[in-house]
Amino acid sequence: MPTSSPTALVALTVAIGLPLGARAELEPPYAAAWSVAPDFAFSPYSESNGDDPGLMRGLALGLHGTHRWARWGLGLALEGTLWRSVDGAGEEDWFGALHAGVEGEVLSAGGRIRSRLGGGLAVLLEGTALDEAGEVGFYIDLRPAGVRWALGDVVIGLDPLTLFATVPDAGGIPLVDVQYRVCVSAEFGR
Repeated sequence: MPTSSPTALVALTVAIGLPLGARAELEPPYAAAWSVAPDFAFSPYSESNGDDPGLMRGLALGLHGTHRWARWGLGLALEGTLWRSVDGAGEEDWFGALHAGVEGEVLSAGGRIRSRLGGGLAVLLEGTALDEAGEVGFYIDLRPAGVRWALGDVVIGLDPLTLFATVPDAGGIPLVDVQYRVCVSAEFGR
């Protein structure tokens, strides 16, 4: 997939998603003041160093806690990420990082569409030839337009295209990974 396609898709989802029903009132369970949401993310769109290592180049399990004031929310995120990369010699390497940070969100379409931006600390879990385990860097997580469905008291979320960038070691030659992800979550609130 050309690199311009995910960028165009992000712009399209934001252009369509944010204005939809922005004035609609939030209804339960979309209106939960407090929520916790485990999520699973995978990276079907990403390539590494120009080589395509196949589907599921990156995987992540996360937990998000959010407090909302009507349409606006502020929360904390904790996530473990595992990704693979193809090095210059064509060999596959696996990397892992732990991410902890803050995030803000806005709901539209009566709570059925969510846009989220988060960022914080990234800790490298396993060392490489150039990077030591335990190095601390940063990450950014952009989720421009995710769709949400209520199933009883649980809200299922699907973010069809997100941008996740992690730099667990920013010193020397930085260790950088950029992923276009799909995220699925189950939100429990009250």
